[in-house]
Amino acid sequence: MTNKTTPSDTNVNELERLREILYGQQARSTEERFKDLAAHQETIRQELTEQISMLGTQLSSRLDALAVEMAARLEKQDSGQLQIAEANKQSFAKQLGQLQADSSAQLAALKQSLETSHADLASQIQSALNVSEQSAAALEDKKISRQAFGQLLTELGERLQKQIV
Repeated sequence: MTNKTTPSDTNVNELERLREILYGQQARSTEERFKDLAAHQETIRQELTEQISMLGTQLSSRLDALAVEMAARLEKQDSGQLQIAEANKQSFAKQLGQLQADSSAQLAALKQSLETSHADLASQIQSALNVSEQSAAALEDKKISRQAFGQLLTELGERLQKQIV
């Protein structure tokens, strides 16, 4: 048997070449844009995670320094001021507990904010991908003029810009 290309194979090959010419660059640029957005999202997530970690470390070291300072103050006081020192110690413990509770709440809020930002960015990327897929599906189903195609590409670009901003 010989491998002869039939007219329908030739038409399919030409149609594929035409699709590559018309949509190839758009698909590549859209895919590259999504990759850039994902990389940017990951960078932001890492930066926020590092900042949260640094805040936790700073808070911990500050709390440790405060605890050491308070212990030193208590050691310097004489026995006649023992009752006052005990009251100060209790007050400090209460403040320390409040500070720890506040810092835990702030860390939780930062983590929630990071997760929300991550989810929002993922949603925006998915939305842009859906629009792109819908546009591609619409273009595959019917022929359109160059002007309509250009207008569609412009609209897609504007949507992506609005979602990023």
